[in-house]
Amino acid sequence: TVDSSETCQSMAENQTSINQSSPHPSDPDAVSDLCQSLAAANTRHAVPVSCAMDRHQSMYKNRGRAALDQVERRRKELELQKQRRFNAMSLARRLAEDDWTTKDVDENDDLDDDLVSVADTNETLATEELTADDTAESLQRKRRPGKNYRNQLMLSEWLMEIPDNLETEFLLKLCPQGKRVLVVAAKGITKTFDRRGRCIMTFPSELPGGCRQFRAGLTVLDCIWDTSSFHVLDIMHWRDLQLYDTETSLRFHWLETNFVESAPNVCRRTPKNRHPFLIVESHSCQRECLAEFLTLQPPFPLDGVLFYHQRGAYTFGHTSLVGWLKPYMLTEVLGLPCHQHYSIGLPADYQGWLVDVERFEATRRQMALAYSQDRQLRRQQQQTRSENSHSMVD
Repeated sequence: TVDSSETCQSMAENQTSINQSSPHPSDPDAVSDLCQSLAAANTRHAVPVSCAMDRHQSMYKNRGRAALDQVERRRKELELQKQRRFNAMSLARRLAEDDWTTKDVDENDDLDDDLVSVADTNETLATEELTADDTAESLQRKRRPGKNYRNQLMLSEWLMEIPDNLETEFLLKLCPQGKRVLVVAAKGITKTFDRRGRCIMTFPSELPGGCRQFRAGLTVLDCIWDTSSFHVLDIMHWRDLQLYDTETSLRFHWLETNFVESAPNVCRRTPKNRHPFLIVESHSCQRECLAEFLTLQPPFPLDGVLFYHQRGAYTFGHTSLVGWLKPYMLTEVLGLPCHQHYSIGLPADYQGWLVDVERFEATRRQMALAYSQDRQLRRQQQQTRSENSHSMVD
């Protein structure tokens, strides 16, 4: 047995030490260092096997409720799409002109920036705190674009159940390792923004609007940046074609059939196209197709696997219409053999799909808490300095 009070006190002291020693969130090594600290903490305070088994059994008891929640939210989101009032052309203009000062008639532009969770500091796609009890109004509010380049990407949830209509209503995409980014090409320049809306790169490209020779038009893409190339997951705007409200199956079809044909040089590096844009192909989820596809070696190092509902429009923030699994979970979840490369990253203590999801989520929550505490501390320090400055003036 374990003395729970002693363990909790020790872990609390360790968490305080981690928070005090963690680097500034803007430091690119912050997340990596924090993850290492958390991993060390988990090792020092390992839970006995009996406790781990109890938690494991509890998670599987709750699996049914979590799965039902996700199914119900997916149904609500599909229904909500028919009602949503979203001015895609207004958003496209703002993205192109970087103009967020004017107020359009579209009520959906009134989005509180705080809806973007601090958990998004973790590059791994994770779930949002949503339940089946969310009303249509609350879901609609969570699905609006931000007032700037923040909250412009469609993010996934952990796949907590195998949908009954997986084979007929879903498409699979492999997700390469890298950084999730929004690419906007307009007025002769191409800009890249991270998930928190920060511009991280500016360069010329042969995308419509992306360089001086191709100033006309606008391009908006959902990509993974791997330090040398952009892997295009989704497309929202191309020249004068707005695709936000188009179903996923049609967006993917257009991307895979017209993208390179419309701009043949975007897939290679040229003086006018500094970084290649490579299409991430979608695949049918029919069992015989998956059985054949998953035995092939992946074309790039994998971060995870995405399951897109074919009838989903492009939305903003985490959505149940896009599921996410780590590659090594596929054999267990789908019951299909996979190429050995899908097993890369399999934890030595892997106890199953749902246990591993909980492990990821626990780490995410700790990181979010540490980040929040660090922000609060810096605000207090700033307020103290400001008060001291005013007192010295007086």
